[in-house]
Amino acid sequence: MRTIKPIVRTEMPQDVLFRRLRRGKAGNVPVIMQHLIIRRFDFSGFELRRAEFYNTVLDRCSFHGCDLAEVMFGELRAASIDFRGARCRDADVVWSLLRSSRFDRSVFHRVHFFKCDLTLAAFTRADLKGSSFVQCDLSFADFTDARLDAVEFAGCHIRGTKGLQAHHLAFEPALYTQHQW
Repeated sequence: MRTIKPIVRTEMPQDVLFRRLRRGKAGNVPVIMQHLIIRRFDFSGFELRRAEFYNTVLDRCSFHGCDLAEVMFGELRAASIDFRGARCRDADVVWSLLRSSRFDRSVFHRVHFFKCDLTLAAFTRADLKGSSFVQCDLSFADFTDARLDAVEFAGCHIRGTKGLQAHHLAFEPALYTQHQW
């Protein structure tokens, strides 16, 4: 009979995290964060291209203005994270808890959100061109004045969401398939 070992997350001190981020930037090596707990860290301004955050808890962290090109967020536990002004393209966000996170005025091009909890997330004035939301919970999320060109919403819960209904009148309509009101 097979036994499954529980995943143990280790808390990472801020000085160690800062050194790891600087080393990754200097060596042009992608930053990989797995099975960690990171509390109150400000990633603002860091270039995190091709970084991987997997099975990590981010407690009150900020990615304000970060370069997140080709990043992978997998099984993230990160409620109330600040992505305001971040730039992200060609990235994946899967099986992640991002409740009440802020994406205001961010640029998230061709980012694929899969089975994420984005309840109460704010995408106000975000540029989400070419992104997709598949089987995500977007209940009460705010997309007011967001750019939704060629954005796909497939199998998402969008009850109480702001800013999506008015987008039906836009020139390049967003795709709505199997949505649940």
